[in-house]
Amino acid sequence: MQKQIMGSLTRQSKALELLESLLGQELRLLKKDAPRAVAGLEFSIQDLLRQIAVERTWVKRCVQTLSPGASRLGDALHLFTDDEQKRIPVLIAAMDRMQQQCARQAAVNSEIAKALKEQSASLLAFFRKQVMPKVRHTYSNHGTWTSQHPSATLISGRM
Repeated sequence: MQKQIMGSLTRQSKALELLESLLGQELRLLKKDAPRAVAGLEFSIQDLLRQIAVERTWVKRCVQTLSPGASRLGDALHLFTDDEQKRIPVLIAAMDRMQQQCARQAAVNSEIAKALKEQSASLLAFFRKQVMPKVRHTYSNHGTWTSQHPSATLISGRM
């Protein structure tokens, strides 16, 4: 089981490298304003995150099976060979660094996506305001003539 755990840690490390690459690609697509490509890439990112979560859960269960009472891999290092005991902390530290880089990149991508959404919404509101007739003496969306009735007042006139 130790070999499977080492394989899982290696897969997680490679998956985080791939995630970093995908987030960089997402940033380039956001800058190019290619929403369809970003949406397709987002599905890949979400699936990769799901796979990483499954791998982590599996490793945690294996560690708890190998060493009851162990809550993390560091608590069960004594079950591995000397070479693996040296590789595991290095792998975990590298994965932590990549995870932090991915989190920072995802935050940047999120901010850019929000800014583009706000820009699109304000541009759409501007165009709608320009297209809407200023005077309401027009046809309605039902195809009938709409007439403006003055609001009811008791006194009409100037002061």
